[in-house]
Amino acid sequence: MKKIFSENKTYFFVFSILSFFFIFFNFFKNEFINLELFFYSVILIFITLVFVFYFIILKEVKFYQFNVIFNLYFLVSFLIFLYFFDYIFTEIYPYFAGTIKPLTLEEFLSYSKKATIILILTILFLNLGFLTSNLILKKKKYDLLPNLTNIEFLRLNFFLFLIKLIFILLNVNFNIRIPQIENPLSILIALISFYCLFFYKKDKFLNFIIISFIFVENIFTTLALFKNLIILLIFFIIVFNIKNKISVSILILLFSWTILGQSVKNNFRIVLANHYNLGDKIVYGGKIQETSESFIEGRPIILSESFIEGRPIILRSVEPILSLIRVVEFDTNGKLEKKDTLSILKYSFIPRLIFPDKPKQNYATWYTDYFFDLYDDPNFSENYVTYNISWVTDLYLNQKYLGSTLLSFILGFFLCIFLILFVNSNLNNLSFLFGLSIFSGVSIPDYNISLMLSPLFLQFLFLIIILKIILKIIRK
Repeated sequence: MKKIFSENKTYFFVFSILSFFFIFFNFFKNEFINLELFFYSVILIFITLVFVFYFIILKEVKFYQFNVIFNLYFLVSFLIFLYFFDYIFTEIYPYFAGTIKPLTLEEFLSYSKKATIILILTILFLNLGFLTSNLILKKKKYDLLPNLTNIEFLRLNFFLFLIKLIFILLNVNFNIRIPQIENPLSILIALISFYCLFFYKKDKFLNFIIISFIFVENIFTTLALFKNLIILLIFFIIVFNIKNKISVSILILLFSWTILGQSVKNNFRIVLANHYNLGDKIVYGGKIQETSESFIEGRPIILSESFIEGRPIILRSVEPILSLIRVVEFDTNGKLEKKDTLSILKYSFIPRLIFPDKPKQNYATWYTDYFFDLYDDPNFSENYVTYNISWVTDLYLNQKYLGSTLLSFILGFFLCIFLILFVNSNLNNLSFLFGLSIFSGVSIPDYNISLMLSPLFLQFLFLIIILKIILKIIRK
């Protein structure tokens, strides 16, 4: 245990030193960054690393460390933003925001500093919410499901896979899809196979085939990276929470999938669109060209002369920061429309089948239209193109600084309660995997909060009922 602790501490201190070095390096690399932004950047890194150290190294918490992922997600995005600051100011932000009148450097710096302050407050208070819950509940847990042996896991996965095949047949034959149920089901199947592969080390070939099937299916059914990114991240969490060990191999896979996938996915979509004749447009160099499908999975496809391209990686990496800066720009100019995107959560317990008029989650469409004016162009449609509202931006949109502080604290407090009780590696193995499969959907705080949290209750209810029924069968 001491060796593992020492390993984790070494990784943490190496990451900390690199982060601070990166800040100093960026300050001298980019001539546009001023001393005030540099000062706020140091505070952001310090606060982020303090909470990471507390939860991971000092307390070694066993619940799913969403707050740590939240911290690191925005920290990495911010560090990349600083690294490319000059390029973002001159090239990326004008393209991203579609600003008719280019911003001056003073304006962009002012908005960036305010966005950094909002980011600091959100991270601080969300983590304080986690800290408060953790101090109150400490090691409480609630086992919903039993411990299973390897053979019981195999039997369980067999039945879960049959249910998944039914969903596939419904989609193929009747075009019926229920992603809110299918997604956690697929993740649970993959998690069970990974758990058996890693901890029992039996039936390796079968479990590898199942994981590969889920992975490949996600690639071709979504043409996106998100689902497989979540699966790899949860694999990493399983090893870390149970073994208290950082899996370098999974970490390399995680970053490789993100970076290489982001660099080729747009042109990969173009190839598939041409092959299957999915449409009649593409976007080339920011301009619409009449040729093949331009919009898949909610984003414009930008065809590059090279199959591997770097610009989408930069834009996607810094999008959470740029989105926040855009909102700050509107706020500073008195054009910000305060939006309630959270109260819709009260309808999350009611299935749409029972309440057909249940309000729709169309905030991303409103957000894209209001802040980016994409739909003024007849070639763009709200059915195809939206920008994400990250959690930091979403909280600020709701109540400005009150959202970044009080709402952020409340969100962290209640999230931590659920994670301690239901997504804790001290639970029975099936209970832990079940909790991970449900809460994995909120792992990357990239979409508006209500959109990510709304399905959780029904997903929880559906899967627990299915698992209880299957367990009755396999344990007779």
